[in-house]
Amino acid sequence: MIAQVFGSMADEKIKDPLGHFGDVRIPVQRTGTPAYWSTNETEYVLPQTEQEHEDTLNRYYAMRQTMPNWRELGMLDEQQLPHINSKDSKLRKDLGARSSFVTDIVYNPSDNVAMIQLNGGKYYTYSCTPQQMQRFLSAGSLGQEINRIKRNRGTSMNKTATRRQPNVRSSLMSNIFGGL
Repeated sequence: MIAQVFGSMADEKIKDPLGHFGDVRIPVQRTGTPAYWSTNETEYVLPQTEQEHEDTLNRYYAMRQTMPNWRELGMLDEQQLPHINSKDSKLRKDLGARSSFVTDIVYNPSDNVAMIQLNGGKYYTYSCTPQQMQRFLSAGSLGQEINRIKRNRGTSMNKTATRRQPNVRSSLMSNIFGGL
C-alpha cells in the first residue's frame, strides 16, 4: 500500500554525485636506465563527468521491472569505465609508466595539480589540467619532459612555486584495512 502511494525506493534512479576529486596515484616503474615508453590509453587520467557517471549507474533503469538487479549491473558498469571518479585513489588501469628519473606521480584533477617525485626524493608540484596530464604521459620520456618543463620548453604542464605533498592512501594501508 505505501509503495503504491509513494513509490518504491527500488524504482528511483541512482543519485550519486561525484564530489571533490582527491589525489590519484599513477604508478611508475623505476628503471636503471632511461626509459622510453608510450601509451595510447591516456583517457584513464580523465575524470568522469557527472552525466557519464549518472548515465552509467542508471543504464538499466528502464529494465527495472524485469531486471531486479539493475542497480548492481549499473554499478558494475561504472567500475569498468576508464575515467576515474571521485572515490578512486589510483587509476583504473596501470598504464605501465616507466622512468629512471620520475619515481612517483600523484594527480588531483579537481585542483589541476600534479605532484611528481624525482629520484625517490622530494615531490615537485605542477599545474596540470587533465589534458596536460595526458600530454605529459604521452611524452615518451617522463624525465626528458620534466627537464623541458624546467627550461620552460615543456608542452605539458607548468611548475608552480608552491610545493604540495600527496595525500593518497598507501597500498599497504589499503590492503590491511580494505580501502577504508
